[in-house]
Amino acid sequence: MQPTIRNMSVLVAAIIGAALAMAAVSEAYLYLEQVSSIYVPYSYLNQPKVKIDSDSMEQFAYDAEDALAYVVGDDYLHIIDFTEETQPEIIYKHLLPHSANDIAHCGQLVAYVLRGSDSQDPGSLYVYQKYDRMNDKFERLFETTVNSHPEMVTFTPDCSKILTADEGTAGDDATEKFFLNPEGRVSIISVSYESDPPAFGVKSVNFTDYNRKRQKYADLGVRFPYNGHYNNMTTQTLAESVEPEYIAINPTANVAYVNLQENNAIAILDLAEGREFFTEIVPLGVKEWMNLELDPSDRDDAIAFQTGYDIKSFYMPDAIKYFEINGVGYLATADEGSDLDYRFDNSYWGDADRGRYIHRDGKLASTVPESLRRALTTDSELGRLEFSVTDGLSETEPGKIEELFFFGGRGFSIIRTSDFVRVYDSGDDIEHKVMKYFPKVFNSETYPDEEDRELPSDLVDKRSDNRGPECETIEVGTIGGETVLFVGVDRASVIAIYKVNENGQASFESLNKHGWTNRTFEKLFRERRLGDLDPKDIEFIPAANGKPARLMVGGAASGTISLYNVKSSTDGDANSTQHGDGRGQGVQTAPSTFVVFTFLTMVAVLLR
Repeated sequence: MQPTIRNMSVLVAAIIGAALAMAAVSEAYLYLEQVSSIYVPYSYLNQPKVKIDSDSMEQFAYDAEDALAYVVGDDYLHIIDFTEETQPEIIYKHLLPHSANDIAHCGQLVAYVLRGSDSQDPGSLYVYQKYDRMNDKFERLFETTVNSHPEMVTFTPDCSKILTADEGTAGDDATEKFFLNPEGRVSIISVSYESDPPAFGVKSVNFTDYNRKRQKYADLGVRFPYNGHYNNMTTQTLAESVEPEYIAINPTANVAYVNLQENNAIAILDLAEGREFFTEIVPLGVKEWMNLELDPSDRDDAIAFQTGYDIKSFYMPDAIKYFEINGVGYLATADEGSDLDYRFDNSYWGDADRGRYIHRDGKLASTVPESLRRALTTDSELGRLEFSVTDGLSETEPGKIEELFFFGGRGFSIIRTSDFVRVYDSGDDIEHKVMKYFPKVFNSETYPDEEDRELPSDLVDKRSDNRGPECETIEVGTIGGETVLFVGVDRASVIAIYKVNENGQASFESLNKHGWTNRTFEKLFRERRLGDLDPKDIEFIPAANGKPARLMVGGAASGTISLYNVKSSTDGDANSTQHGDGRGQGVQTAPSTFVVFTFLTMVAVLLR
């Protein structure tokens, strides 16, 4: 029996309604809703000039129990009260003897690390009892010297140990007479709570046991680009060449993963009491770009993706975070990229050069195909992209480059820790998402030369030749039983949100930016509409006490600390379009293929 027109229209309406309902479910996404933002002063003197990138905020640590954010920068430690979340206020500050690199909080303790007076000098660690509101008291408990340039500090989950990543950056000494390359190390400060106040012990863990294996690890893919160019060409030891950047610790606090950014590797540190030594150094491999797209040029006057080049890149992550799904351990890595360059005694050494200069200076091996050579001579193709001049060297043509490697993965990765297999790579997704939702800050520069003249949109594409979107920091949280990643994209100053399934695969949720782009940096700064420029630190705050899950973001260039609710689009209306001035969050999801297929199939059956 054929359906009547009336019955058929009713049925079609029902099918459409069902399909749209399914589409609505498939389109549910997480996004950030701004709660508040506070600009941290860079000076308490009479400073008439607005100053972007004043280093007033380098890193922060949030104590959710007391609603206090501890913030360090070049000159000050600030404590910010978030009890009234919409109106945070600075309630304490003290001057720092040197610039701070990082700060961490655990239980009743707060610890931060300072650089030395010179970049090659030893740094220092300070440990405090957390701030006492009632008595306006922030009591120092312990201080100690750590190795050169402590880049990061963190606690084990049980607060029993404090670890610092001591990078050991190379450079000239304070007298400017000698070039030094201090060893990269990890300092481990044990905390005993049997006494009041706690007692502290200090141990430094180095890589000297690996010195004789330097060539072995170089053959495996660990990078050692500097080979004593300022020291009469004497080869540097492995311990001097490694540069710890970031530390991630598993929940049982028996293993730490130490990121060696410039070496494109991760060292595994055994934290068992009485052992505490490095058990392995794992190279992170390279990323193939033949079938991926990137914008490699800042001189093409356009957002112009290109593909088909036989080039590779080193992942070289900055921040790394450990998490588990169903008992399986993973590392999430923000694959920023970082080249090396040193200046000493009016001379310069660096491991990077632009494609056009590599070609011009005759550094290419004869095996490099002609098509790639042509691309290197053109600024709108690969001529502006910065490649390594120390990697991919030919074995038969000394000093010539056979394979072209550039710096950074322009995205993020997920690595399974049991075998260090990269189970997920975001590919070119981050760069494409920024282009789609926030083209006015695509691969932009975060630091203006003239803040009173330049708009954020004036700096679009300025970093395409370097590291592109430059994912710098990453955070992991759990919302509604699902694992969620938050990726801080440095140059565009956006936060990308992805969900991770039980197999470690990530799926895009939203891209979020709350700063404006239609006024000069100076005006936006004065109007408090700059947003979080260079989101260098982000911290997930789980839902508790009737409050939703939140994300705190520290903007290093803007000097801001901002608090956001992590919302679902099913909670209410989300702004899914980008305003002309760059406000709001760019969020767009399409109905799943299954929904569309189901809808079309049902209509086809109906009309047969």
